[in-house]
Amino acid sequence: MCDDRSSTHCNEDVASDHLNTTTQPSNTSKVASKYHQPCFALNYEWQNEVATLKSVQDGSNLGPPPDGGIKAWLAAAGAACIFFSALGFANSFGVFVEYYLSHQLKGQSPDKVAWIGSVAVFTQFAAGAVGGPLFDRYGAWFPAMAAVTQYFDKKAGAALGLVISGSSIGGVVIPIALSKMLNSTNLGFGWSIRIIGFLLIPLLSFSCITVRSRLPPRKSAFLLPAAFKDRTYCMVIAALFFMFIEMFAPLFYMPTYAVKRGMDATLASYLLAIVNGASTFGRVVPGALADKFGRLNVFMFGGIASGVVVCCMNEAKSTTALVVYAVLVGFTTGTIISGGTTAFTLCIKSPQESGTILGMGIGLSSISALIGPPANGAFVQHYGGFAQMSIFSGVMCLVGGFIAFAAKSTTPHGLSGRT
Repeated sequence: MCDDRSSTHCNEDVASDHLNTTTQPSNTSKVASKYHQPCFALNYEWQNEVATLKSVQDGSNLGPPPDGGIKAWLAAAGAACIFFSALGFANSFGVFVEYYLSHQLKGQSPDKVAWIGSVAVFTQFAAGAVGGPLFDRYGAWFPAMAAVTQYFDKKAGAALGLVISGSSIGGVVIPIALSKMLNSTNLGFGWSIRIIGFLLIPLLSFSCITVRSRLPPRKSAFLLPAAFKDRTYCMVIAALFFMFIEMFAPLFYMPTYAVKRGMDATLASYLLAIVNGASTFGRVVPGALADKFGRLNVFMFGGIASGVVVCCMNEAKSTTALVVYAVLVGFTTGTIISGGTTAFTLCIKSPQESGTILGMGIGLSSISALIGPPANGAFVQHYGGFAQMSIFSGVMCLVGGFIAFAAKSTTPHGLSGRT
């Protein structure tokens, strides 16, 4: 292309060639070819600029997820703090059940009390159906898991396992603290809850600083109904739906069951801490294994193993048996939420859709978290024991595990593959 210093010479050459065309018509094509080259070059550069702008908008110029680095792991740590604060509190609801039934709500049935916790759990998960699309559109501090999936690919299982383990750690710290304050001090219910709130403030402040989206926002439709055309996605939702019916049974009813077996109320609440402590390993270890042995394989294993263990709940009758059982049920149920989350990542076609895919999937699955605990409480109220509740919950989880196994048939690797 001509620059400013040579523009005059270019104009003189064009004029000269124009005169030549009047006497030499055969040279017209040569002149046109020669002086249309700058136009083609300018058009080519313009197309490149447009392509670059589009790649910035859709994030394709940022390359694949880094699978590590300070920003990635800080995002994972911040997300773990969110899970510590939110689901860690929900995982402690068994302490409240036992306390409510002997204090404020004495005389009420377990199924009625369970509605308090089930609504709280459902609200947290179902909010992802809105929060996920908001994250994809606006980034910032919307769904923690969606932010982490933008930083990890091959190590996604390990990273998400670390994130979700925050809820288990919260489920260790919060029940012990609550039980101590509620049963061994004169603080009362109100100040016990306030102190837990003060504990969560610095953790959530840290997450506000560290959890950031890596990619530019998505500008397409708010929800992605086309995702439900993916059979794998639909089957993972169905599998997690049945597993959620079972997953909260030990968390809600383990302390009450232990007290029925003659255990001291304070010691019984520590069982919940043991369940959540074992669940930490059940969320981190399978998450790492999912990257190696297949995400659906680990999800399926978690569902089937957890179903078998929960079916045996009524057989733990002594203090020693209850402690051992708490470890087993904690580890196996821990694989459900981490396994389900990593299984959903198989259905993400673009990193900028991660929030919406995870939010819609977990939001729909969590409907069973709303109805499962009250249904379990109804079994306890009607039969006066925990055998029927444990069998119902365990069978539901087994159904979810076999649906997860069937979901493997919808993948390119088939039922025998490492999917």
